[in-house]
Amino acid sequence: MRKTLNICSLNVLLAPFLAIFLVSANSAVAQPDAAPTKKEARSVVRVQTTCQAWDFQRPWMKKAPISRSAVGAVLSGGRVLVTAELVANQSMVELGPPQGTEKVPGKVLAVDPEANLALVAPVDPAFLKNFVPMELSSPNVVGDRLEVWQLESNGTLLGTNALLTNVAVQPYPLDGTLLLAYQLTSSIQNREGSFALPLSKNGKLAGFSTRFDPRTQNLQAVPVEIIRHFLEATEKPEFRAFPKAGISFASTRDPMFRRHIGLDGKHGVYVTEVQPDGPGARAGIREGDILLSLAGKEIDRDGNYEHPIHGKVSLIHLITGEHFDGDKIPAQILRDGQKESRELVLAARPASSFVSPPFMLEQPPRFLVVGGLLFQELSRPYLREFGNNWDKTAPQRLDHYNR
Repeated sequence: MRKTLNICSLNVLLAPFLAIFLVSANSAVAQPDAAPTKKEARSVVRVQTTCQAWDFQRPWMKKAPISRSAVGAVLSGGRVLVTAELVANQSMVELGPPQGTEKVPGKVLAVDPEANLALVAPVDPAFLKNFVPMELSSPNVVGDRLEVWQLESNGTLLGTNALLTNVAVQPYPLDGTLLLAYQLTSSIQNREGSFALPLSKNGKLAGFSTRFDPRTQNLQAVPVEIIRHFLEATEKPEFRAFPKAGISFASTRDPMFRRHIGLDGKHGVYVTEVQPDGPGARAGIREGDILLSLAGKEIDRDGNYEHPIHGKVSLIHLITGEHFDGDKIPAQILRDGQKESRELVLAARPASSFVSPPFMLEQPPRFLVVGGLLFQELSRPYLREFGNNWDKTAPQRLDHYNR
Protein backbone atom coordinates (compact mmCIF):
# COMPACT_ATOMS: atom_id res chain seq x y z
CA MET A 1 0.00 0.00 0.00
CA ARG A 2 1.31 3.42 -0.90
CA LYS A 3 2.38 5.47 2.11
CA THR A 4 0.80 8.80 2.98
CA LEU A 5 2.01 11.64 0.81
CA ASN A 6 4.04 14.32 2.53
CA ILE A 7 5.14 16.95 0.05
CA CYS A 8 5.69 20.64 0.50
CA SER A 9 4.76 23.89 -1.08
CA LEU A 10 2.06 22.99 -3.57
CA ASN A 11 1.40 26.69 -4.13
CA VAL A 12 -1.03 26.00 -6.98
CA LEU A 13 -4.56 25.46 -5.65
CA LEU A 14 -7.97 25.57 -7.23
CA ALA A 15 -8.73 29.18 -8.07
CA PRO A 16 -11.78 30.69 -6.32
CA PHE A 17 -14.98 29.80 -8.05
CA LEU A 18 -16.35 33.27 -8.87
CA ALA A 19 -18.50 32.67 -11.94
CA ILE A 20 -22.24 32.30 -11.40
CA PHE A 21 -23.78 31.45 -14.76
CA LEU A 22 -22.83 28.58 -17.03
CA VAL A 23 -22.05 29.73 -20.55
CA SER A 24 -21.80 27.02 -23.16
CA ALA A 25 -19.14 27.00 -25.87
CA ASN A 26 -21.67 27.97 -28.52
CA SER A 27 -24.26 29.98 -26.64
CA ALA A 28 -24.43 32.78 -24.10
CA VAL A 29 -27.60 31.33 -22.58
CA ALA A 30 -27.13 30.12 -19.01
CA GLN A 31 -27.72 26.41 -18.54
CA PRO A 32 -29.72 25.17 -15.53
CA ASP A 33 -27.99 23.29 -12.73
CA ALA A 34 -28.48 19.54 -12.80
CA ALA A 35 -30.71 17.90 -10.24
CA PRO A 36 -28.95 14.99 -8.53
CA THR A 37 -30.52 11.59 -8.51
CA LYS A 38 -31.09 9.86 -5.21
CA LYS A 39 -28.14 7.57 -5.95
CA GLU A 40 -25.76 10.43 -6.69
CA ALA A 41 -26.73 12.19 -3.48
CA ARG A 42 -25.70 9.05 -1.57
CA SER A 43 -22.41 8.55 -3.45
CA VAL A 44 -20.39 11.53 -2.21
CA VAL A 45 -18.99 12.56 1.16
CA ARG A 46 -17.41 15.62 2.67
CA VAL A 47 -13.67 15.25 3.16
CA GLN A 48 -11.78 17.69 5.35
CA THR A 49 -8.05 17.68 6.00
CA THR A 50 -5.62 19.64 8.11
CA CYS A 51 -2.26 19.97 6.38
CA GLN A 52 1.08 21.40 7.46
CA ALA A 53 3.84 21.64 4.87
CA TRP A 54 7.56 22.10 5.37
CA ASP A 55 8.87 25.60 4.77
CA PHE A 56 11.60 25.17 2.16
CA GLN A 57 12.74 28.77 2.67
CA ARG A 58 13.32 27.95 6.35
CA PRO A 59 13.80 24.18 6.18
CA TRP A 60 14.11 23.69 9.95
CA MET A 61 10.43 24.49 10.48
CA LYS A 62 6.96 23.92 9.07
CA LYS A 63 4.45 26.41 7.76
CA ALA A 64 1.24 27.22 9.59
CA PRO A 65 -1.39 24.48 9.28
CA ILE A 66 -4.20 24.98 6.81
CA SER A 67 -7.59 23.32 6.40
CA ARG A 68 -8.96 22.03 3.14
CA SER A 69 -12.39 20.73 2.27
CA ALA A 70 -13.53 18.82 -0.79
CA VAL A 71 -16.11 16.40 -2.12
CA GLY A 72 -15.02 12.77 -2.29
CA ALA A 73 -16.49 10.05 -4.49
CA VAL A 74 -17.44 6.84 -2.70
CA LEU A 75 -16.05 3.74 -4.41
CA SER A 76 -16.43 0.03 -3.77
CA GLY A 77 -14.45 -1.57 -0.97
CA GLY A 78 -15.11 1.23 1.50
CA ARG A 79 -12.81 3.65 -0.34
CA VAL A 80 -13.23 7.35 -1.14
CA LEU A 81 -11.46 8.98 -4.10
CA VAL A 82 -9.96 12.45 -3.64
CA THR A 83 -6.96 14.34 -5.00
CA ALA A 84 -3.40 13.94 -3.76
CA GLU A 85 -3.21 17.70 -3.15
CA LEU A 86 -6.05 17.43 -0.64
CA VAL A 87 -4.12 15.03 1.60
CA ALA A 88 -0.63 16.44 0.99
CA ASN A 89 1.19 16.93 4.32
CA GLN A 90 -1.96 15.92 6.14
CA SER A 91 -2.03 15.60 9.89
CA MET A 92 -5.75 14.87 10.08
CA VAL A 93 -8.40 13.50 7.73
CA GLU A 94 -12.11 13.60 8.52
CA LEU A 95 -15.10 12.32 6.56
CA GLY A 96 -18.72 13.30 6.94
CA PRO A 97 -22.06 12.89 5.20
CA PRO A 98 -23.21 15.65 2.83
CA GLN A 99 -25.82 16.83 5.31
CA GLY A 100 -25.33 17.17 9.04
CA THR A 101 -22.35 17.85 11.26
CA GLU A 102 -21.19 14.28 11.86
CA LYS A 103 -17.46 13.69 11.32
CA VAL A 104 -15.44 10.50 11.58
CA PRO A 105 -11.66 10.04 11.49
CA GLY A 106 -10.21 8.98 8.17
CA LYS A 107 -6.98 7.43 6.95
CA VAL A 108 -5.03 7.58 3.72
CA LEU A 109 -4.83 4.29 1.81
CA ALA A 110 -2.89 5.22 -1.32
CA VAL A 111 -1.52 8.34 -2.96
CA ASP A 112 -0.08 9.02 -6.38
CA PRO A 113 1.34 12.54 -6.71
CA GLU A 114 1.90 12.05 -10.45
CA ALA A 115 -1.79 11.50 -11.18
CA ASN A 116 -2.89 13.80 -8.33
CA LEU A 117 -5.15 11.06 -6.97
CA ALA A 118 -5.55 9.51 -3.54
CA LEU A 119 -7.73 7.00 -1.74
CA VAL A 120 -8.95 7.58 1.79
CA ALA A 121 -11.25 5.56 4.02
CA PRO A 122 -13.04 6.03 7.35
CA VAL A 123 -11.35 4.38 10.30
CA ASP A 124 -14.72 2.83 11.08
CA PRO A 125 -15.91 1.06 7.88
CA ALA A 126 -19.51 1.15 9.14
CA PHE A 127 -19.66 4.86 8.30
CA LEU A 128 -20.11 4.05 4.59
CA LYS A 129 -22.67 1.28 4.98
CA ASN A 130 -25.56 3.47 3.77
CA PHE A 131 -23.65 5.00 0.85
CA VAL A 132 -23.86 3.78 -2.74
CA PRO A 133 -20.47 3.27 -4.45
CA MET A 134 -20.04 5.05 -7.79
CA GLU A 135 -19.14 3.03 -10.85
CA LEU A 136 -16.62 4.33 -13.37
CA SER A 137 -17.99 5.69 -16.63
CA SER A 138 -16.74 4.74 -20.06
CA PRO A 139 -14.19 7.12 -21.67
CA ASN A 140 -15.69 10.47 -22.60
CA VAL A 141 -15.22 12.30 -25.88
CA VAL A 142 -15.11 15.94 -26.91
CA GLY A 143 -18.63 17.35 -26.93
CA ASP A 144 -19.87 15.28 -24.00
CA ARG A 145 -21.57 17.09 -21.14
CA LEU A 146 -20.54 16.11 -17.64
CA GLU A 147 -21.76 17.21 -14.22
CA VAL A 148 -19.49 18.82 -11.62
CA TRP A 149 -20.78 18.02 -8.13
CA GLN A 150 -20.58 20.48 -5.25
CA LEU A 151 -22.20 20.70 -1.84
CA GLU A 152 -24.17 23.64 -0.54
CA SER A 153 -23.48 24.74 3.05
CA ASN A 154 -26.61 22.83 4.12
CA GLY A 155 -25.37 19.65 2.43
CA THR A 156 -27.52 19.88 -0.68
CA LEU A 157 -25.80 18.36 -3.69
CA LEU A 158 -25.60 20.67 -6.69
CA GLY A 159 -24.53 19.62 -10.17
CA THR A 160 -23.25 22.13 -12.73
CA ASN A 161 -22.98 21.36 -16.42
CA ALA A 162 -19.51 21.17 -17.96
CA LEU A 163 -18.75 20.80 -21.66
CA LEU A 164 -15.77 18.61 -22.55
CA THR A 165 -13.74 20.62 -25.07
CA ASN A 166 -10.41 18.81 -25.30
CA VAL A 167 -8.74 15.53 -24.38
CA ALA A 168 -4.95 15.67 -24.54
CA VAL A 169 -1.74 14.82 -22.70
CA GLN A 170 -0.84 17.69 -20.36
CA PRO A 171 1.45 18.30 -17.36
CA TYR A 172 -0.14 17.54 -14.01
CA PRO A 173 0.17 20.05 -11.17
CA LEU A 174 2.25 18.29 -8.54
CA ASP A 175 5.36 17.28 -10.44
CA GLY A 176 4.73 18.08 -14.09
CA THR A 177 4.20 14.47 -15.16
CA LEU A 178 2.56 14.29 -18.58
CA LEU A 179 -0.73 12.36 -18.46
CA LEU A 180 -4.04 12.40 -20.28
CA ALA A 181 -6.31 15.22 -19.04
CA TYR A 182 -9.76 16.64 -19.71
CA GLN A 183 -10.33 20.30 -20.50
CA LEU A 184 -13.89 21.50 -19.89
CA THR A 185 -15.85 24.74 -19.97
CA SER A 186 -18.01 25.37 -16.92
CA SER A 187 -19.19 28.07 -14.52
CA ILE A 188 -19.07 26.43 -11.14
CA GLN A 189 -19.82 28.72 -8.21
CA ASN A 190 -17.75 29.48 -5.15
CA ARG A 191 -19.04 27.00 -2.62
CA GLU A 192 -17.88 25.39 0.58
CA GLY A 193 -15.66 22.36 0.07
CA SER A 194 -14.70 23.07 -3.53
CA PHE A 195 -10.99 22.26 -3.30
CA ALA A 196 -11.56 19.19 -5.50
CA LEU A 197 -14.78 17.96 -7.07
CA PRO A 198 -15.96 14.75 -8.75
CA LEU A 199 -17.44 14.78 -12.26
CA SER A 200 -20.06 12.33 -13.43
CA LYS A 201 -21.89 11.22 -16.53
CA ASN A 202 -25.19 9.36 -16.24
CA GLY A 203 -24.54 8.79 -12.56
CA LYS A 204 -21.07 7.28 -13.07
CA LEU A 205 -17.74 8.79 -12.09
CA ALA A 206 -16.19 10.43 -15.17
CA GLY A 207 -13.33 12.49 -13.72
CA PHE A 208 -12.02 14.61 -10.86
CA SER A 209 -11.43 18.35 -11.03
CA THR A 210 -7.96 19.74 -10.26
CA ARG A 211 -7.96 23.33 -11.58
CA PHE A 212 -10.54 25.98 -12.42
CA ASP A 213 -9.95 29.44 -13.88
CA PRO A 214 -13.05 31.64 -13.32
CA ARG A 215 -11.83 34.20 -15.87
CA THR A 216 -11.78 31.75 -18.77
CA GLN A 217 -14.22 29.25 -17.21
CA ASN A 218 -11.76 26.49 -18.05
CA LEU A 219 -11.78 23.42 -15.84
CA GLN A 220 -9.03 20.80 -15.85
CA ALA A 221 -9.83 17.31 -14.64
CA VAL A 222 -8.24 13.91 -14.21
CA PRO A 223 -10.07 11.69 -16.73
CA VAL A 224 -11.72 8.40 -15.95
CA GLU A 225 -8.99 6.58 -17.91
CA ILE A 226 -6.32 7.79 -15.46
CA ILE A 227 -8.58 7.10 -12.47
CA ARG A 228 -9.13 3.52 -13.66
CA HIS A 229 -5.38 3.07 -14.21
CA PHE A 230 -4.64 4.39 -10.70
CA LEU A 231 -7.21 2.09 -9.08
CA GLU A 232 -5.93 -0.97 -10.93
CA ALA A 233 -2.37 -0.14 -9.87
CA THR A 234 -3.38 0.05 -6.19
CA GLU A 235 -4.51 -3.58 -6.42
CA LYS A 236 -1.03 -4.77 -7.41
CA PRO A 237 1.39 -6.08 -4.75
CA GLU A 238 3.70 -3.10 -5.22
CA PHE A 239 2.03 0.15 -6.19
CA ARG A 240 3.78 1.64 -9.24
CA ALA A 241 1.15 3.29 -11.35
CA PHE A 242 2.62 5.14 -14.30
CA PRO A 243 5.63 3.71 -16.14
CA LYS A 244 8.10 5.56 -18.34
CA ALA A 245 10.09 4.66 -21.45
CA GLY A 246 13.09 6.80 -20.50
CA ILE A 247 13.36 8.61 -23.84
CA SER A 248 12.73 12.15 -25.08
CA PHE A 249 11.82 12.96 -28.66
CA ALA A 250 11.36 15.82 -31.10
CA SER A 251 9.03 16.36 -34.03
CA THR A 252 10.22 15.57 -37.55
CA ARG A 253 7.74 17.88 -39.28
CA ASP A 254 10.44 20.25 -40.59
CA PRO A 255 11.32 19.07 -44.15
CA MET A 256 14.95 20.26 -43.93
CA PHE A 257 15.43 18.34 -40.70
CA ARG A 258 13.88 15.26 -42.28
CA ARG A 259 16.34 15.44 -45.16
CA HIS A 260 19.19 15.94 -42.72
CA ILE A 261 18.38 12.74 -40.81
CA GLY A 262 17.52 10.80 -43.96
CA LEU A 263 13.86 10.24 -43.11
CA ASP A 264 11.77 9.77 -46.24
CA GLY A 265 8.61 8.31 -44.69
CA LYS A 266 5.60 10.17 -43.38
CA HIS A 267 5.92 9.15 -39.74
CA GLY A 268 8.42 8.81 -36.91
CA VAL A 269 9.96 11.09 -34.25
CA TYR A 270 13.61 11.86 -33.52
CA VAL A 271 15.02 10.51 -30.24
CA THR A 272 16.79 13.45 -28.59
CA GLU A 273 17.73 11.93 -25.24
CA VAL A 274 17.85 8.51 -23.61
CA GLN A 275 17.81 8.20 -19.83
CA PRO A 276 20.87 6.24 -18.67
CA ASP A 277 19.87 2.75 -17.53
CA GLY A 278 16.24 3.53 -18.37
CA PRO A 279 13.88 1.26 -20.32
CA GLY A 280 14.89 2.80 -23.65
CA ALA A 281 18.61 2.45 -22.95
CA ARG A 282 18.20 -1.15 -21.81
CA ALA A 283 16.33 -1.88 -25.04
CA GLY A 284 19.24 -0.53 -27.08
CA ILE A 285 17.60 2.69 -28.26
CA ARG A 286 20.11 5.51 -28.80
CA GLU A 287 20.01 9.24 -29.32
CA GLY A 288 19.53 9.94 -33.03
CA ASP A 289 17.27 6.94 -33.66
CA ILE A 290 13.91 7.46 -35.33
CA LEU A 291 11.03 5.95 -33.39
CA LEU A 292 8.56 4.65 -36.00
CA SER A 293 6.07 2.65 -33.94
CA LEU A 294 5.39 1.65 -30.36
CA ALA A 295 3.19 -1.19 -29.07
CA GLY A 296 2.06 -1.79 -32.63
CA LYS A 297 0.89 1.82 -33.08
CA GLU A 298 2.40 3.95 -35.85
CA ILE A 299 3.86 7.23 -34.54
CA ASP A 300 3.34 10.32 -36.69
CA ARG A 301 5.76 13.24 -37.16
CA ASP A 302 4.48 15.03 -34.05
CA GLY A 303 4.70 12.01 -31.74
CA ASN A 304 1.02 11.11 -31.85
CA TYR A 305 -0.75 7.82 -32.44
CA GLU A 306 -4.33 7.10 -33.43
CA HIS A 307 -6.34 6.46 -30.27
CA PRO A 308 -9.52 4.44 -30.94
CA ILE A 309 -11.68 6.95 -29.03
CA HIS A 310 -9.85 10.27 -28.82
CA GLY A 311 -8.15 10.37 -32.21
CA LYS A 312 -4.65 11.86 -32.27
CA VAL A 313 -3.05 11.45 -28.82
CA SER A 314 0.58 11.78 -27.74
CA LEU A 315 2.55 8.52 -27.56
CA ILE A 316 3.19 9.43 -23.90
CA HIS A 317 -0.33 8.22 -23.07
CA LEU A 318 0.36 5.00 -24.95
CA ILE A 319 3.21 4.38 -22.48
CA THR A 320 1.89 5.80 -19.20
CA GLY A 321 -1.87 5.48 -19.49
CA GLU A 322 -2.31 2.20 -21.36
CA HIS A 323 0.45 0.13 -19.73
CA PHE A 324 1.82 -0.68 -16.28
CA ASP A 325 5.19 -1.03 -14.66
CA GLY A 326 6.91 -4.15 -16.04
CA ASP A 327 4.89 -4.38 -19.25
CA LYS A 328 6.84 -5.34 -22.37
CA ILE A 329 6.01 -3.48 -25.57
CA PRO A 330 7.60 -3.75 -29.04
CA ALA A 331 9.20 -0.74 -30.70
CA GLN A 332 10.38 -0.21 -34.25
CA ILE A 333 13.20 2.24 -34.91
CA LEU A 334 15.08 3.53 -37.93
CA ARG A 335 18.87 3.66 -37.55
CA ASP A 336 21.27 4.48 -40.38
CA GLY A 337 18.48 3.91 -42.86
CA GLN A 338 17.69 0.41 -41.54
CA LYS A 339 14.57 -0.62 -39.63
CA GLU A 340 15.23 -2.46 -36.39
CA SER A 341 12.98 -3.98 -33.73
CA ARG A 342 13.38 -3.48 -30.00
CA GLU A 343 11.46 -4.53 -26.89
CA LEU A 344 10.96 -2.05 -24.06
CA VAL A 345 10.30 -3.20 -20.51
CA LEU A 346 8.49 -0.20 -19.07
CA ALA A 347 9.34 0.95 -15.56
CA ALA A 348 8.10 3.57 -13.16
CA ARG A 349 10.73 6.08 -12.10
CA PRO A 350 10.79 6.78 -8.35
CA ALA A 351 11.28 10.34 -7.15
CA SER A 352 14.46 9.26 -5.35
CA SER A 353 16.16 8.59 -8.70
CA PHE A 354 16.03 12.28 -9.65
CA VAL A 355 18.92 14.55 -8.70
CA SER A 356 16.33 17.27 -8.11
CA PRO A 357 13.30 15.43 -6.62
CA PRO A 358 9.93 16.45 -8.13
CA PHE A 359 8.25 15.90 -4.75
CA MET A 360 9.29 14.92 -1.22
CA LEU A 361 7.68 11.94 0.50
CA GLU A 362 7.51 11.87 4.30
CA GLN A 363 10.76 13.69 4.78
CA PRO A 364 11.83 17.26 5.58
CA PRO A 365 14.25 19.20 3.37
CA ARG A 366 17.90 18.16 3.66
CA PHE A 367 20.08 21.09 4.74
CA LEU A 368 23.21 22.11 6.58
CA VAL A 369 24.13 25.32 8.39
CA VAL A 370 27.88 25.96 8.20
CA GLY A 371 29.56 29.19 9.27
CA GLY A 372 26.22 30.98 9.34
CA LEU A 373 25.39 29.90 5.76
CA LEU A 374 22.44 27.69 4.87
CA PHE A 375 23.07 24.93 2.31
CA GLN A 376 20.08 23.01 0.95
CA GLU A 377 19.67 20.35 -1.73
CA LEU A 378 17.91 21.52 -4.85
CA SER A 379 14.40 20.14 -5.28
CA ARG A 380 11.18 20.99 -7.09
CA PRO A 381 9.38 21.81 -3.81
CA TYR A 382 12.06 24.44 -3.10
CA LEU A 383 11.58 26.00 -6.54
CA ARG A 384 7.83 26.09 -5.98
CA GLU A 385 8.45 28.54 -3.13
CA PHE A 386 8.98 31.17 -5.85
CA GLY A 387 5.28 31.02 -6.80
CA ASN A 388 2.97 29.46 -9.36
CA ASN A 389 5.23 30.57 -12.23
CA TRP A 390 8.39 29.36 -10.51
CA ASP A 391 9.96 28.30 -13.81
CA LYS A 392 10.02 32.02 -14.70
CA THR A 393 10.39 33.68 -11.29
CA ALA A 394 12.95 31.36 -9.68
CA PRO A 395 16.65 32.03 -10.33
CA GLN A 396 17.29 30.81 -13.86
CA ARG A 397 20.50 29.11 -12.76
CA LEU A 398 18.53 26.89 -10.36
CA ASP A 399 15.84 26.21 -12.95
CA HIS A 400 18.58 25.14 -15.37
CA TYR A 401 20.09 22.76 -12.80
CA ASN A 402 16.64 21.35 -12.05
CA ARG A 403 16.02 20.65 -15.74
